Amino acid sequence: MQVAGRHCSAELERYGQCVASNPTDWQQSCHNLKVQLAQCTSTHPAIRHIRLSCSSEFSAFEACLKKHPGNVLRCQDFIQAFVSCAERVDMTSGTVLAGQS
Repeated sequence: MQVAGRHCSAELERYGQCVASNPTDWQQSCHNLKVQLAQCTSTHPAIRHIRLSCSSEFSAFEACLKKHPGNVLRCQDFIQAFVSCAERVDMTSGTVLAGQS
C-alpha cells in the first residue's frame, strides 16, 4: 500500500474520495478512476509482485465489494487480509512469508 501511495498517490486519492462520496453507486461512479489507479499500479514491479502473491485475498476483497456495493465497511476484514498479505510479501522472491505481519 505504501508503494502504491508513493507512486500513484494522486490516483489513489481521487479514487478514495470518489468511493467515499458515492457510497451507494461507487462501482459505477468511480469505475474510470479505478481503471486509472489499476493502470498506474500495474506498472510498478513491487506492486505486481504483491498483486500476484496476494491475488486470492484481493479477489475476496473485490467479491465482497460487489456483494455489498452500498456498504464498503462490511469488507474491512477482506481488505485487512489483503494488506496483511501484502506486508508479508518477500520482494526478492515474490513469495508470502508465513507468520509475519
